[in-house]
Amino acid sequence: YGGIKVLLDQMEASPDNVLLQEQGCTELSRRTWLQGRYSSDLAGRATLVLFNVLSMPSVRPKALAQACQALGNLARSSDVRRQHISTTGPALVLACMRQHMPEAEVQKHGCHAVANMCAD
Repeated sequence: YGGIKVLLDQMEASPDNVLLQEQGCTELSRRTWLQGRYSSDLAGRATLVLFNVLSMPSVRPKALAQACQALGNLARSSDVRRQHISTTGPALVLACMRQHMPEAEVQKHGCHAVANMCAD
């Protein structure tokens, strides 16, 4: 978990650094796909960082798709869904999808995320 903690530390310390946030989303997407279990604290931190990225107007669609994918990956855990994602996550992802309708990757990964978020 050390790598993800360091990445989240950097993303949290520089919430307005678009390039860092975009690169961080790509890495979180990859790592959350490979590793299925995270502590509640780590999952909560990752969720908040990813929610922040979804609300940033200058983030490129590819990074938004990666953020959606990472959220969908995290939402595979029912504990993470209930504790960190279910109340706010679907609305944020759907808003992102509405803002980026022509972007197929945002739509694809957004659908994946919402499906996992609403699995219960």
